[in-house]
Amino acid sequence: MKDSIKTQEAKQSMWEAWFISAFIIFFAYLFVGTLDNSIQSFPNWPYFFGLSLINLVICLYYGFKK
Repeated sequence: MKDSIKTQEAKQSMWEAWFISAFIIFFAYLFVGTLDNSIQSFPNWPYFFGLSLINLVICLYYGFKK
């Protein structure tokens, strides 16, 4: 029984770290996208922003899934 509690706590802390990093990365790309001439300076920005959005959505899906 204690092993299952430790496993669940480990999964919870892993998800929390994943969520925080996904959140920071998403908003960093969002901030870069709002800068003037960001599309010219960073031509691959839309692809990376899309990937960070997908990562955040998947993270939220796993976090709210029971």
